[in-house]
Order: sequence, then structure tokens, then C-alpha cells
Amino acid sequence: MSWVAAIPLLGKVVERLIPDPDQAAKAKNQLVDMAVKGELDELAQRAGVIKAEAQGDGWLQRVLAAEDDPRKVRELLQEELEAELNAVASP
Repeated sequence: MSWVAAIPLLGKVVERLIPDPDQAAKAKNQLVDMAVKGELDELAQRAGVIKAEAQGDGWLQRVLAAEDDPRKVRELLQEELEAELNAVASP
């Protein structure tokens, strides 16, 4: 579930936690801003990946270019796996 889809539910939680309607409205607006910013950041990241893949900078293009050399394919896949594992392991 995306943050944008969760806004109605979060809005109800805010209404229960903050009884003052003005303060609750401000909190809801902040939630919407945070959700939209998060969605835009995610879209920007996805666009960067698509752009890199389109330019041939991605690991998949390197693997496809090396498909005649199984050792090179294995090496590239191993590098990508290690990079992904390092990205997940580091906060």
C-alpha cells in the first residue's frame, strides 16, 4: 500500500489523537505533504533506473552484452548480487 492510499486511514487516526479540529487539519495536511513527497521521490528513483537502463548503463545490459562468455555473465551477476546485499545491509 502506498502512503497516498493510506491517507484516509491515517486521517482517522489523527482525528482520534488530536481532538482540536484546526490542529488535526494541520496534521493531516502534513501527512499529505509527506506522502506526496515520498511518492515523488520514489518516482524520481524509478525514472533514474529507467534512464540508466535505457542508456545501457545497467547491469542487465552488461550481462546481455557478455552472454557469449558464461564466466563474465557469472561475474557480473555476482557483482550485482553483492551490491544489492550491501545496499540492504547498510542503513
